[in-house]
Amino acid sequence: MMQTINTMFKFLNKRHVERPEVLYRRKLSGFLLFPLLLILSSVCQADMFEDGLNAFGGQKYEKAYQLWKPLAEKGNSDAQYYMGVMFANGQGVKRNYIVAYAWYSVAAEEQDMAEENRDDIEVTLSEPQLAQAKKLAREYTQKYLPQ
Repeated sequence: MMQTINTMFKFLNKRHVERPEVLYRRKLSGFLLFPLLLILSSVCQADMFEDGLNAFGGQKYEKAYQLWKPLAEKGNSDAQYYMGVMFANGQGVKRNYIVAYAWYSVAAEEQDMAEENRDDIEVTLSEPQLAQAKKLAREYTQKYLPQ
């Protein structure tokens, strides 16, 4: 009976001593896992964008739209630019210069070509349309521009 009690105390003491190491290993593995997940997320986004380019080049505009929309909403300026292109040309979506203007405005924060395309659209819009486009652009910028 005494031997059983001593064995239990050794087990408890050993477990108590090892517990901080286990917690440390768990924290360390979580610390190492986070950057890995960020890298994998970037790789996945790059793959999605590339797949969208392939679909767009193959005139599978609906597929490109499905791939690029989530990226654009997460702040990918390339995807945002192509969303503008698609709405300006009616590729995979109904042509809508107001929405194209908004997407170009968000992408223009990082891309000169998006700014040029937005300015080209601006001259074709009536005053009420331009006011609506600028309002939507402000909303998109607040919502989809990386913070």
